[in-house]
Amino acid sequence: HIQHVTDVNEIYDKCDYISIHVPATEKTRHMVGAEQIARMKDGVILINTARGALINENDLRQALLSGKVLPKLSQSFCKTELKRRTLKRSLWEILRRRL
Repeated sequence: HIQHVTDVNEIYDKCDYISIHVPATEKTRHMVGAEQIARMKDGVILINTARGALINENDLRQALLSGKVLPKLSQSFCKTELKRRTLKRSLWEILRRRL
């Protein structure tokens, strides 16, 4: 079912899947953070095919650990090796808790 919205904020509480396809600019930096994640459905699948700076990684980590966002990994979330290792460790924490 496809529904058009006039404001991006309308999608957060309606969608099971949210896919981000916007350029990284000062206006879009951290466009998804704790406030937007809180409005999302539990178990939402968040797909970021754009730039990692669009999503606040600390807020995403908390959402992954709580189960609010299902653990899906995108290269856009991990620009440095340290961030990549940290996110992988977080994903393992989530998987261990669910087993």
